Amino acid sequence: MSILQQIMQIDDQQLRNLDQISTYNDYKVKQIIGVGAEGQVSLIEDENGKQLALKINNVHIPQDKVKLLLELNHKNVIRIYDIKTENIVQYCTMKYANQGDLNQFLIMRQRLQQPLSYSEIQSIFSQICRGVMYLHSKKIVHGDITPSNILFCNNQVKIADFMQSNKSQLVYSAPELLIQQEGPSKYSDVWSLGIILYQMLKGRLPYLTTTEITLRKKIPVMDVPFCFKKIINCCLIYQPINRIRLINIMRTLEKGNMIVESESFISSAVNTADTNINFE
Repeated sequence: MSILQQIMQIDDQQLRNLDQISTYNDYKVKQIIGVGAEGQVSLIEDENGKQLALKINNVHIPQDKVKLLLELNHKNVIRIYDIKTENIVQYCTMKYANQGDLNQFLIMRQRLQQPLSYSEIQSIFSQICRGVMYLHSKKIVHGDITPSNILFCNNQVKIADFMQSNKSQLVYSAPELLIQQEGPSKYSDVWSLGIILYQMLKGRLPYLTTTEITLRKKIPVMDVPFCFKKIINCCLIYQPINRIRLINIMRTLEKGNMIVESESFISSAVNTADTNINFE
């Protein structure tokens, strides 16, 4: 079985399409780097060693959204270079995040029994918020903010997988999504951010089970700096419209007196992860 056939189970016509676009772009498929419900991502490389990520979408991005996505340009949002649809297959080429994702980072630190410092959390979380703020300013709701969609690239945080926002992981979903009162919104994105901040602080999710999650209106008391506690409590408010605004999250972080001038810890931490985690 060829490496292209290993990427995904597709019929002969789809395989011919994949061969054509791979040849057209002069990139060789190196390895699979991500598999999810919405598609699979592979590392591709040209003859000069330039690397990109190629995503084959199971859920197509609407054509009226493609132009907007290609115009996005922010240091904390993954750069999308091209989106093409051939027959029934959609291909998306984007910047390759060479340092893994936040989920891998958290797993590695747990294995090493090295909890994230408050300064690390503040630096990472502030970059996440900047990226989400930028998306919201462009009228884009992410809808699926999870540690796996928060990437590290050249010592910076990059928000990814904001192209299909109709599905989200249960444990990061806001109550209104779980009871299907509303679709994803900037308010549900804020809820997800609160869950992620809690996870970075405590090394686990705030809910031991997802049953009756819609009835959970109180978050466990935490022995953490006030700025983090305030953000979590204000993100995880049951009523969407009452949740904290992203600009106020940033202001609260800036007052937390834990600002890190250098973000080099991301590089050193992920380099350590390289020897402990299989990034495939």
